[in-house]
Amino acid sequence: MEKSVELLASVVEKTAEANEKMTQANMKVVEAIKKLQSRSAEINGKAAEVLDRVENMIRNLQNFVQEPEGALYDPRSKEMREKLASKGKKVVDDNEEVLAIAYRGVVKPTQGD
Repeated sequence: MEKSVELLASVVEKTAEANEKMTQANMKVVEAIKKLQSRSAEINGKAAEVLDRVENMIRNLQNFVQEPEGALYDPRSKEMREKLASKGKKVVDDNEEVLAIAYRGVVKPTQGD
């Protein structure tokens, strides 16, 4: 009977130790989840900023195509280029230059720029 009590006490002690270790492990998991949630929120915020910038750039590019006289873009016709040039407006033929103009209108320069 005495051995059974000792064995039972040992099992209870080992169970308590195991429960303590499990509790500590669970607390570490909870902390890791909190860090991941925080990082996820930060990434989502940055992604939203980038999405806003891209949407603005798309709107600017659409304006280049939709309003050739108000913007500095040639809608691919020689007549329109001549008409814009005769009004003293700059005519942009190069798509890369169009993108650069749209990009400058959307992206805010950083301190080093």
